[in-house]
Amino acid sequence: MNKILATILLLFTTATFSQDLEILKLGEKVVNQKALTNLKLTKDIGSFETKIQEGQTIHKAITISKPDGVYNLSVRIPLKAKKINSGQPLLIVFKAKSIEASLETNESKVNFLFRQTESAAPKDVASKSVSLSANWQDYYIPFKAPHSQDLEGTTFALQFGYTPQVFEIKDIELYVFPETTDFSKLPFTKITYPGMEENAQWRIEAEQNIEKYRKGNFSLFFYKDGKPLPNAQVEIKQTKHHFRFGTAVSTDEINSNETYFATVKKLFNSVVFENDLKAKRWKNVKSRPATLSAIEKLNANSILVKGHVLLWPGFNYLPDVYENNKANPKKIDQLISEHYKNILGETKGKISHWDVLNEVYTNKDIQTVLGSDEVLFDAFKKAKELDPNAKRYINEYGIISGGGINTKKQDWYYNFIQEIDKETNGAIDGLAMQSHIGTDVTPPAKVIEILNRFATLNKEISISEFTIDIMDDDELRAKYTRDYMIAAFSNPAVKEFLFWGFYAPMHPKAALVDENCQLTKMGKAYQDLVFQKWMTSAKNTTTENGLITEKGFYGTYEFTLKHEGKTFNGTFDVLPNETNKLKINLQ
Repeated sequence: MNKILATILLLFTTATFSQDLEILKLGEKVVNQKALTNLKLTKDIGSFETKIQEGQTIHKAITISKPDGVYNLSVRIPLKAKKINSGQPLLIVFKAKSIEASLETNESKVNFLFRQTESAAPKDVASKSVSLSANWQDYYIPFKAPHSQDLEGTTFALQFGYTPQVFEIKDIELYVFPETTDFSKLPFTKITYPGMEENAQWRIEAEQNIEKYRKGNFSLFFYKDGKPLPNAQVEIKQTKHHFRFGTAVSTDEINSNETYFATVKKLFNSVVFENDLKAKRWKNVKSRPATLSAIEKLNANSILVKGHVLLWPGFNYLPDVYENNKANPKKIDQLISEHYKNILGETKGKISHWDVLNEVYTNKDIQTVLGSDEVLFDAFKKAKELDPNAKRYINEYGIISGGGINTKKQDWYYNFIQEIDKETNGAIDGLAMQSHIGTDVTPPAKVIEILNRFATLNKEISISEFTIDIMDDDELRAKYTRDYMIAAFSNPAVKEFLFWGFYAPMHPKAALVDENCQLTKMGKAYQDLVFQKWMTSAKNTTTENGLITEKGFYGTYEFTLKHEGKTFNGTFDVLPNETNKLKINLQ
């Protein structure tokens, strides 16, 4: 799972909701304004200067050439000492205008980074990216503190390492509000993204591809006592998808919360455990029976279970015994080998596919200890050897999210998958893109572009951990969920779409249902696609030869046939790469 709870805000309009700004009086200003006048940066690739103009402190940011990372052009905003708590409401406020820009939207862009620990993992960072219009505008960016920490030790940085641009910014302030403050009442700038319009070209093309790739023609030949049944009334209704629509779940909830489990059965045909199959949890022998029981329960209800994760090669995500033996490569190798044999042996035949590797771009402790990437390739070889029927994936974050602009990481991922394929003789079956979407919303057309590129690897693609870290706009959450799903579903290489959770009290960023298991707006957008728009039902009459022909989404169907006062019921499957010409003998 992508652990960075990054929140990135991409604005293509400047209108704000009409919240009462009187609420600002409840907040405490914590930017050291006096020290702010000293902000300065000079590099070959860009600069940041501060000037006093008509009594105002105005900062000018210039990006001459796009660096490898947005952080390579960055200034730290000084903060006053103040203790804040995890989850406490915060609000960034500033005024800015774009002077020169090279983005297609003709806007400049700035990112605010709020980091309270040394960790750069998403759960430890709030990263707010804002597009700036050509006129002075007020911007309001609410978020919640990831940790409890004194602001004196917090990094609050302004980053501008994007494409060439020039912008001015002033009146930068960070407000800290009492913990009892209603977060929804804080002002915020409305987020939009290119392609929201219903007649957007990407949408038209995506719908065409869904019709082309997600549906198949099928024919049903009904007969009884060796003879065809002519002029029979037939009604068909799809009951399940062949495509995997799923969510992250926990063992405890599956085993003990029947309402939770009933919701899982109702909404999904595939799940992945959040933590229960990770090495750090699996080492607890006492918890294994509960996990295996949950897997059996899910399998018994025809719900596929994805394994997550076989090797996450950072010491932070492994049992302590790994780091304790970092000076002993042989012991590390032994621990890994024993883990593979144990977990793959216990779950063999019960797991549909595994995230064999997780987040190896940023987690390199095991590779460092063992001296090469061979341990990563070996993970795929061992997974294939010990559970050959479970498909094998690699999982990574930051490929699509963050506006989809991290081409350096995209190139690495593409090339590394090819390397795995070569070194393991094709043991890798698929690649997963976590899709933790912040407020730097990746336009659907860009999502499609990235998916199209990775589809050329001829591997299965998984949207593996979809979340939206925009907590103050339910309409946008619903709309973007719909658009992202349409973009993903339109590419035939994409085989699954997994939300990282669904139950609001546990996973607010993926809240498809509320605390009462009732659909949220985001959940209704999901339901509308998966159980209405992308489900097939039809009524038909058999020909003289007992035949009906239809076209429908791939999956499982029920039929009801009425003939000469009798009713017959049954099921059938429509599958990709099959003729789907079915003979049905009615008894």
